[in-house]
Amino acid sequence: MKLLFIISLFLSVSVNSYAKSTVIKANTYSDIQKIFDQKTKQYKPEELLFVFDIDHTLILMDDCLNQEDNIKKRNKFNEKVKQCDSYLTSMQLPNVLMELKNSKYPVMALTARFDFEYTVNKEKSQKRFIYEDTIDQLQSRLRTTQSPNSEKATLSFETAPSFSEHRDILEFDYFQKRKKAYKWTSRPYVEGILFAGGLNKGQVLQAFTEAYELHYKEIVFIDDNKDYVRHMSEEYQETDNHVTVIHYLEHAK
Repeated sequence: MKLLFIISLFLSVSVNSYAKSTVIKANTYSDIQKIFDQKTKQYKPEELLFVFDIDHTLILMDDCLNQEDNIKKRNKFNEKVKQCDSYLTSMQLPNVLMELKNSKYPVMALTARFDFEYTVNKEKSQKRFIYEDTIDQLQSRLRTTQSPNSEKATLSFETAPSFSEHRDILEFDYFQKRKKAYKWTSRPYVEGILFAGGLNKGQVLQAFTEAYELHYKEIVFIDDNKDYVRHMSEEYQETDNHVTVIHYLEHAK
């Protein structure tokens, strides 16, 4: 039995050593922190990008949302984001993100949420975007975990990738082709948050980094959803970049 285990372990390590992606399962943020520590010792800030999923990876929401795979249900999910109570997946998150921020490592979010405009008050013609609700949600959850005198740490991704030339991401071919179908009425990338709108996250992240000519020796991607984990791993098999995909299991759906 031990011999079979050693052989299978050897084979898995051999395959991963030639692949452009590595998948690691992590049960808690303590496990994730160990991976982060290893990567930050190995790479400089300009060589490494951290990409977080949002739902069930950074924050949890109550049962007012019904997550299912069809488009109608996903639209309903987005429309109800603003109505739901939310809280952090882990009390370790503020320290984890603050440490990356203080060390100047780029951090961004990649969410399956759609970003679209909706009417808040028909009489006053008040409108908002889902990205505004998402940003408010992330920032308010983190603030509740801090003392009033502590340094302000937010999930606003202040060290997110920046560009020397400002250009609307919808001008790029991949996003332009999908704009109408996925209801992108504003930029899909806003304040460090990239809205995949239900698309393959591996394709979206590749299109994003290629569009803005962002080059990293490694990308670390964290997500609870096994399908998005698989998408990211598969899409980076044939690229020049290496991605470490962390499948976060503590609140996995």
